[in-house]
Amino acid sequence: MCQQACINDTGCIAYTYVRPGPQGPSAVCYLKSVAPPSNPNDCCVSGVKL
Repeated sequence: MCQQACINDTGCIAYTYVRPGPQGPSAVCYLKSVAPPSNPNDCCVSGVKL
């Protein structure tokens, strides 16, 4: 759903989906207007809109 939200948002370049736990009991989706450098972390799934 986070990836699809980025695809549907013209201002979105990248996204990060944070699994439930690290930032609270619910998952969080961050849509980004820039693609920051990659930083491996088991808490999250990130991607860049193609």
